[in-house]
This record gives sequence, structure tokens and C-alpha cells, in this order.
Amino acid sequence: MTIRTKFSKTGLTGFFLSIVKLSSLLWCLPLFTGAVYPGSALGLGTAGTLPEPGNSGHLTLASGTAARAPAEGARATEFGKGAAQRVKRPGFTNSLGMEFVRLDGGDFIMGSPTNEKGRDKDEALHGVALTRRFFIQTTEVTVGQWRRFVKDTGFRTDAEKQGGVYIRQGSGWNKKGGINWETPGFPSSDNHPVTCISWDDAVEFIRWLNRREKKRYALPTEAHWEYAARAGTRTARFWGEDAGSACEYANVHDASAKRGNSAANWPAHACDDGFVKAAPVGSFKPNPFGLHDMMGNVWEWCRDWYGGYDRFDSVDPRGPTGGTGRIIRGGGWDGGPANIRSALRERAWPVRQSNDLGFRLVTEED
Repeated sequence: MTIRTKFSKTGLTGFFLSIVKLSSLLWCLPLFTGAVYPGSALGLGTAGTLPEPGNSGHLTLASGTAARAPAEGARATEFGKGAAQRVKRPGFTNSLGMEFVRLDGGDFIMGSPTNEKGRDKDEALHGVALTRRFFIQTTEVTVGQWRRFVKDTGFRTDAEKQGGVYIRQGSGWNKKGGINWETPGFPSSDNHPVTCISWDDAVEFIRWLNRREKKRYALPTEAHWEYAARAGTRTARFWGEDAGSACEYANVHDASAKRGNSAANWPAHACDDGFVKAAPVGSFKPNPFGLHDMMGNVWEWCRDWYGGYDRFDSVDPRGPTGGTGRIIRGGGWDGGPANIRSALRERAWPVRQSNDLGFRLVTEED
């Protein structure tokens, strides 16, 4: 059996990994016994399918097993009881006006319990140790920030070169010409999240920004993303288990969206956030780490290739070394209750563009 990290199985590093795995097992015991998550199993998706059609035509999911999460060490477990309590954190603002907050890392558990409604089979419970401090952007990258990149470089996105992107029409997704980051198919300002951006486009933006700022920006790993999204919570969403409370914290598929799209036939949240499609970033309450729109608004590209969780890649995991789809997280403005969960995983081709898909950045400290 091979451990897919830079650590060996022997000596002190092997001992450290053993402790991480033992800790993960101890964290998981209440989940398996139902002490933390009472109730019957609900809404398991079928392998290879999605629980609802609100997923922008992205690739369908594979399989895995069960579970759920703590965070920033053992400090923040109270957040999961309902109210999202914000803690002031150090950070910085870069030359484009992007705001970042510092997260110190620690041990947490990724995945969802078998009794989480809407759960998919690839959300296996496993312990993760993030050993390096990192900074994460408090919002998604905006149209205005992307515009600075285009003005400086003349860059043309894959959508512009290929003549269109996938947009939702009725209950399905179709490719439509003339849709791109400037004209995404809905009213958009410089403070909206940039959409219609492929994974490859996002990487080019990051290369430009690294040259400009002399930093090491990157897309978040999937582990970075879920750690930040949970913000110390154990519940399906950082505000609690109730999907009906989403409209205080996230732009989701809800009453407004159904009024704007009468053909939308997938489950909606029982609330009204006032937006049919994308909202300006920061329009909703942040999570306890001060991060906006980790749930809803637009899906967000992650660094990793998609694959089943590797329980032996538990320290600063980077995911598989190759694949066909890149991880996307967070759900979008068209996401029903099953898609607006901290553990939900999706994947998309790296060249994929749609008007519910964007990104945010991280930068790690040595």
C-alpha cells in the first residue's frame, strides 16, 4: 500500500501519519453511532447520477462512502448549532482590491454522514491535516478584477475563442453564442462574480497576478475549500442543517429563481433571496471565517483533479495526479438544497465554461 504524500511510512513522519489516522477514526466514532447526527439516512444519490438536475451540465459524479466535519482544531464546533458567528481575522488586500483572510490550518474531517439529506456516495468520511497557514479570498473573483487582467494582457477566454458557453434554458443546459464574461446572459456589474471562465482561463489569470504581485496565488485545493467553507461547523451548511434558511447566507435556487424560470422543475429552497441569477459578491452574510458566497452564487473551480478520496493522502492533500475533470465546489445560483452543502463535490472538464461557474484564490505561506 502506497502513501501518496512526500512522507514515508517509517520513522517520525510515519508515526505522525498514524496519529492523524487514529485521530480521524476517533472523530468519526460519534458519526457512525449517530451521537452527533441522529435520524435516518435520507436522499442518497445513485452512483453516476445527480440527485437533481440543477448542475449546469457538468460531468456526473462517481462513488465513495460516508461522513461529516469539525474544523480549526477543536475550537469552533459550536458554530454548527445554527447561528454563524463571525470571528475577526488578520488578512490583506492586494493591488486589485481582492481581500484575503488568514486561516491557520489544522485537523478536520471532510465528507458527509450517511444521514445527510442529498448526500452523494463520493463524500467519504476521512481526516485531513492542513499543516500550512493560508490566505483565502473573501469573495469570488469579480468581473472588475478580471477586466483589469484583460486590459493589461489582451487575454481572450476559451468562451470568446469558441463562440459561446453553456447557459440554463428551461430545465436544461445548451451552448449559446455571444455569451462570455462580459455578457453572461444576465445583468452584470464589475462587482458581480466573473463567470464563463474555464479552469485554463483561471490559471492564466493567476500567472498574470503572480507576476504582478510577486506572490504565489493559486486555486484552492479541495481540502482548502471545504475547510474554509465549513468554518468550524459540523452541519450540512455553515449556518446549520436547515436548507430553508439559505437565503440569508447564499444566492440559491429559490422562489425568485422559479419566478424567473417557470420551466425550472428541480427542488427549490423554501425562501426568497431576491435574485434570479448571479448576485454581486458579498450580498449575503459571511460564514464564521468572514467568507462570502462559499455556498451558492457561482460554482468555484478548485486545483485538484476529481477522484475518490484517498484515506492515505491525509496531510495537505492535493488529489489525484491526473484525470479528466477538475473539482468544482459550492453550488451556484441555480442550486437546489442537495447542491448547497459543504460536502458536495462536482467535476467539470477544464475547458468547461458556464454562466454559473467562477473561482476564488488562495495563497499559502511557507
